[in-house]
Amino acid sequence: MEFGSSFGTCFEAAKPHLLISTSSKNTNITLRSRTQRFSFRVSSVSYKEFAESALEETRKRIVLEPSPLQERYSSMTGLDGKTQLQMLAFKSPKIRLLRSMTIENETMQVFDFTGFMKPEYDTPIFCANFFTSANMNIVVLDLNPLHQLTDQTDYQDKYYKNIMSIYHKYDEIFPWGGKLTGESIKFFSPLVMWTRFSSSQDKHQALFSAFLEYYQAWLEMIIQVKEGMEPSQVRVIREAQHKYLTWRAQKDPGHALLRKLLGEAKAKALLREFLFNGVDELGTKTFIDYFPEYQTDGGTERYSSMTGLDSKTQLQMLAFKSPKIRLLRSMAIENETIQVFDFAGFMKPEYDIPIFCANFFTSANMNIVVLDLNPLHQLTDHTNYQDKYYKNIMSIYHKYDEIFPWGGKLTGESIKFFSPLVMWTRFSSSQEKHNALFSAFLEYYQAWLEMTIQVKEEMEPSQVRANREAQHKYLTWRAQKDPGHALLRKLLGEAKAKALLRDFVFNGVDELGTKTFIDYFPEYETEGGTVSEKRSIIGKSFATRPWDSNGQFIG
Repeated sequence: MEFGSSFGTCFEAAKPHLLISTSSKNTNITLRSRTQRFSFRVSSVSYKEFAESALEETRKRIVLEPSPLQERYSSMTGLDGKTQLQMLAFKSPKIRLLRSMTIENETMQVFDFTGFMKPEYDTPIFCANFFTSANMNIVVLDLNPLHQLTDQTDYQDKYYKNIMSIYHKYDEIFPWGGKLTGESIKFFSPLVMWTRFSSSQDKHQALFSAFLEYYQAWLEMIIQVKEGMEPSQVRVIREAQHKYLTWRAQKDPGHALLRKLLGEAKAKALLREFLFNGVDELGTKTFIDYFPEYQTDGGTERYSSMTGLDSKTQLQMLAFKSPKIRLLRSMAIENETIQVFDFAGFMKPEYDIPIFCANFFTSANMNIVVLDLNPLHQLTDHTNYQDKYYKNIMSIYHKYDEIFPWGGKLTGESIKFFSPLVMWTRFSSSQEKHNALFSAFLEYYQAWLEMTIQVKEEMEPSQVRANREAQHKYLTWRAQKDPGHALLRKLLGEAKAKALLRDFVFNGVDELGTKTFIDYFPEYETEGGTVSEKRSIIGKSFATRPWDSNGQFIG
């Protein structure tokens, strides 16, 4: 889940924390002091007290009443029978929805606390999203702006200029947490606290204090804001909030967790009806209406996420394009026993650069990695292509060849689709190895990205046709013989797996050409005219690396 914002100066971190007892029928709050010593078992951190402290402060200044959502959403139990979800929902004359969700089990806690104003008021959205596991805390705390601040500096001056001191009070304690996408950053303010940290008593007390200070600042805005917007302004505010909700309902990173905990149907209902309530009521525009850059050639985001037949395995997909790149796509698969990462980049046929290919598989005992810039054209027949794209970057491979040795036999057929840059390896997990893999992935990708920047469009029609057919041949091979097929069939069933493979993972196999697998690889045809299930027909395999240190094929 994305993470939020809050404020306040009336509470010290040392103040005894508060626990809440509530139900959907009775919204009165029972408070008791929390006096036991703080420890860093996950079960010892309770975000319910954050919500209760904020609500207690709210009631001092604003009349709250239960939202109709409280009757429908008060508590849920996860599919595992252990995970508990607790929800609270309120409203006031100015607040459309003030809602809280906490998730707790033995391994994690999640806190999602948000406040949305009625469209007659342009106050920012209060947003606090906290995630705690045994080893890590992830925090987003912000007053999300209704309007993009780069376009509306007066809005920034109105709501943020005089409270930046709150952020600076905590910026050294909670440093920036890493990369945020250019798309998501538009929904944050300069007040945002986006951080990751290991648990400590000081950090959790500081977070509690920061949460209250942010929340009190937002509460003060609510009290001070006046109604009286022009109808046109109310429409603008309504659309701005709807755009925010539409983004969150589609792209919030907490979706996968909820699907894992509740299953697809319940997770979707909770997201749209409770967490991002208003996405179906405040406007009629779709995600693509607001963010047309996400539209695929098929017209919609057909593939963004899926849940396996076991209701636990989550598949997350991303897909992009550019003036030169036909498809840049990612697929991540996660469950309790495995993780899979499949990241690929395909150029438009007017450009002959290699295909970026990263396929990683992790289980409890083993990691299997293929990382390469797959050549469009077979290098033994096109030495000029090898000189053009691989000769000057072989040093990247040699930087990692001792850390990641050759992983074992590859068939003679599949080796044709790899370059001398290929990292094909197996290893047992270690922090050092995973750090090195991350570094290698980025170096390979940066090399490919530089190629996409430098490459010039091919103007010769015959060469464009050759590039198109080469990419189609590659996709046809992968769509038929890729070793990941069996896993997808097991996770999704035959029909969904086939659609995912042909429409998304190997997109282009049905569009870039008309030749069949047998047309390209006649040696695989059986007497009955079908494709042989064998991985190799020629029977040759390579147990050791078949290129020398200069990248020349030695077989």
